Amino acid sequence: MRWPAATCSGCGTAWSLLPPTPLRGEGQRGFRQLRSELKMIPALPVALLRGQADDLARQLREVDTLIQRTNWEVDLLD
Repeated sequence: MRWPAATCSGCGTAWSLLPPTPLRGEGQRGFRQLRSELKMIPALPVALLRGQADDLARQLREVDTLIQRTNWEVDLLD
């Protein structure tokens, strides 16, 4: 017997090989879990990465300012 394939994109063909189970969301209508009940755990150190991005942005602004100042101070050869 072949089970109906899942309709969600990105599920792959593995879902079509599984029988109807609660993992596939079939046959279970009463249970729902709210987003507020789920604990979010960041996979990356967000504060550290944000700090590094801020430092890089500051360095880029400083280089840009230096380039602009040099453009105003130095005359081009004709």
